[in-house]
Amino acid sequence: MTLRPLFAALAVVALAGCAADPAPNEQIRLTQQALEQAGAVGASTDESPELKLAEDKFARAKADMADQSYKHARMRAEQAELDARLAEAKILTRKSQEQLNVLNTRITRLRKQLQLGESPMSPMIRGLSCVLLVGSAALGGCASQPNSEQALQQAGSDFQKVKEDANVLRFAPKDVIRAGESLARADRLSSYWGSGADVVHYAYLSQRYSAIAREHTEQGLNAERGTKLELERQRLQLALRENKLASVQQQGKWLEEQIASLTTTQTDRGLVMTLGDVLFDTGDSELQNSANRTVLKIVQFLQLNPKRVVRIEGYTDNTGGEQENLKLSRDRAQAVADVLIDLGIDEKRIQVEGYGDQYPVEANASERGRAQNRRVEIVFSDEKGQLGAAR
Repeated sequence: MTLRPLFAALAVVALAGCAADPAPNEQIRLTQQALEQAGAVGASTDESPELKLAEDKFARAKADMADQSYKHARMRAEQAELDARLAEAKILTRKSQEQLNVLNTRITRLRKQLQLGESPMSPMIRGLSCVLLVGSAALGGCASQPNSEQALQQAGSDFQKVKEDANVLRFAPKDVIRAGESLARADRLSSYWGSGADVVHYAYLSQRYSAIAREHTEQGLNAERGTKLELERQRLQLALRENKLASVQQQGKWLEEQIASLTTTQTDRGLVMTLGDVLFDTGDSELQNSANRTVLKIVQFLQLNPKRVVRIEGYTDNTGGEQENLKLSRDRAQAVADVLIDLGIDEKRIQVEGYGDQYPVEANASERGRAQNRRVEIVFSDEKGQLGAAR
């Protein structure tokens, strides 16, 4: 008898909660947008089970809206949005893999043309591997809806995997956070009687966020692989043109002329090559792709002259603070050194220095002067490996 008032109160609260659910118009808009974006990148229901799920759930969500069953409409629309986003992410991952396949094909063709192992150029083009095996696991749908405990366990397992993956945290931190938030909400709801449907819903959202995080990570990794492959392709193309030279000695002489033809100056420190600010974004230390050809010539020159060493010196204008400029100048010099090392140059042959805004080549009073002062200088040793004194 004493439990009747409690059950009655719970019923009133439950009814009040249902009545309080507003029309999820914003969620409907977001889901519609996600479906359009998936279609824009080429997703179709014939090839994407996730997109078919999204469209089916969205149709049911709109029917729920018409019936003013707003809670069901919101839940179905939320799930449909993430289904559509996952469909879009999988298409973009597939396209990034296709681009890698094209690059691999081109590189294989170039390698055959160069007849590796027989050409005198072969020592110059070893290093980067062009074999990239990228697997992608398809997300299968369940024939029946799991119970709340199973759904929570599976979502927790998926979240644990992405949370512990350093690459996922690097490329898709927001998706991991959302997966964790949805999982936490499902976990809280699991302690309430009669909340099984809500637990399954938020566990589903968590799983979708984890899957989306994996796809975004694969896209990021493919972009990195593509950058390395493109660099190798350019290197092989350059090697193919240079392979017409008769011997390593002739190549060395030709490369000497190429180095001299760049922005070089003979100083008391030795032969100095200047990489201008145009090769870096303002305030950034990441080397742009436009520097590839210059860096490749330096790599080949050093490979043909194994006794030579270099000192890479970074400089800035006087715009920032002293410590900030020192760090930026060294980071830029290190970025160039890292590319050389990635392409097979022994790090023992490379020195790195950052001088900040010291030793300007022009006055910092004008933008032109500041641009001249934002630079990286590469100082080459003599043939015996002796570098001029550092500043």
